[in-house]
Amino acid sequence: MNDREFNVLFLCTGNSARSILGEALIDRWGRGRFNGYSAGSHPKPEVHPLALRLLEHLDMDTEGLRSKNWDEFAQPGAPRMDFVFTVCDNAAREACPVWPGQPMSAHWGVPDPAAVEGDEKTRMQAFRRAFAQLENRIRIFVNLPFESLDRLRIQSEIDKIGRAGGPRGSNNIVDEKRALAHLMDLLAIEGLSGSETKVAAAIKKKLRAAGVKPGQMRFDDAHKRIGDGYEVGNLIVTLPGTRKAPRRLLMGHMDTVPLVRGAVPVRRGNRIVSKGNTGLGADNRTAVACMVTVLETLLTRGLDHPPLTLCFTVGEEVGLRGAKVLKKKDLSNPTLGFNIDGGDPADLWIGALGADRWEVD
Repeated sequence: MNDREFNVLFLCTGNSARSILGEALIDRWGRGRFNGYSAGSHPKPEVHPLALRLLEHLDMDTEGLRSKNWDEFAQPGAPRMDFVFTVCDNAAREACPVWPGQPMSAHWGVPDPAAVEGDEKTRMQAFRRAFAQLENRIRIFVNLPFESLDRLRIQSEIDKIGRAGGPRGSNNIVDEKRALAHLMDLLAIEGLSGSETKVAAAIKKKLRAAGVKPGQMRFDDAHKRIGDGYEVGNLIVTLPGTRKAPRRLLMGHMDTVPLVRGAVPVRRGNRIVSKGNTGLGADNRTAVACMVTVLETLLTRGLDHPPLTLCFTVGEEVGLRGAKVLKKKDLSNPTLGFNIDGGDPADLWIGALGADRWEVD
């Protein structure tokens, strides 16, 4: 397939929740190359309000989203689809219309968030889980090397994406593919010591998508106390716990060394390396991706956790400058902290001055 635009249709029975999220997500991550559509075999009268609320909270465009019958896309003059994905088991079992153009299809089943009962918080968590599972699949899909794959190989790949499941499709509590995607995103952002604005913005965007409220994220005034043209202070995220317990702190730095300027991360087998002659910057974007993944996993899965503070510091590579001016009260007084940083590629070390050091295999 050449570098052209593709039309993607998401199907479920009611076309009010999962397929709507799929349509919005393919438009977001398709970067103008993929156009999203959705429909249902027995569409609801309107889009589910929690689906719209979630998308609006994430600053995603909801204009034009509506529940509609899938027959619309089998009519003369309808957009010709390149891909059709069913996201509910009922729709996968039904006889679909004959789509013009013989699009490739696959089943990407996702549990129905609209079927979850409980208070609004419980139901919204179900919508976030469905969103995260679809987003994970869609990001893998839009990054397939279509230009180098034939039709049979593409079919194999989209079937594999559907079988891989999502956050709840694995015995591992952490969605490793999603964690890796966070790391690749962050490695591609330049952020030398004192110039961490873009990295901080990406972290905030990811945490908002995971369910962190804007009021739970703020910058301290470290940049003003450091001076030297620092752009932003330390980014501090504070979350209440789901249970009464001492507050815990996770900490890592956002900046990288000058050797990393212009780095382009690429996958080579099971390794991530820099494409050119620059450094990679895995120290300490690995910690940042880890912290983002921790919060995303806790919030999208609705897991029990103590009160948490995450601190993303500035200027670490030039003398712990952001950490030196931190105020304990700005961290909401945690009783135990973990500072995550890099060392030997074969080891992960976590420690603090005057504390025990321990190794994780």
